[in-house]
Amino acid sequence: YVWDCDDGTSLSMRNLLREKAIVLDLHEGPRHLPQVISASGAKYDDGTVSFWTKGGAAMFQRQGSAVVNCRDNRARSLAADARARGVAYRGQGNEPGWVLEISPPDRILFDTNYGQERHALEGATVTGEVATGAEYRAEKDGVQIVATVTLEPCQDDMAGTQFDYSFVVQFGGRTYRGCGSD
Repeated sequence: YVWDCDDGTSLSMRNLLREKAIVLDLHEGPRHLPQVISASGAKYDDGTVSFWTKGGAAMFQRQGSAVVNCRDNRARSLAADARARGVAYRGQGNEPGWVLEISPPDRILFDTNYGQERHALEGATVTGEVATGAEYRAEKDGVQIVATVTLEPCQDDMAGTQFDYSFVVQFGGRTYRGCGSD
């Protein structure tokens, strides 16, 4: 998760579910915070740093300092999660909602119809360069996907979010257009 805080800081957080803890990346380095009892939400505390989360909101506090309110930056959180999983490019679009992830060396994951359909294709080939429009191709069970990723400014047509890459995906006789990032 990536949290944007009222004091202008941005915090990255990773869940360690098995340990019932989180790692919070701070400017001085990562901090391991174990989960502690909380009346509401999830609270993590190592004695000098506390972090409480509830839904898309959080509160961050260093010992002896005031509480700082933070909000989940969903777009940055999704990109950070994809990076942690080794995804090279992640694109998304609307109507119907879709997400495409390209992972080295040769995997394409395409979710469409708002996540109701998932297609994982291995053995992708790439031609071209992203600056001019790299084309990724893969086929599974007679169904082919062609994803073109181009380094050019792109604006999400619903949310207005700016991205660095445009995506054109051809799959199942349809063409999907959207934006994304590396």
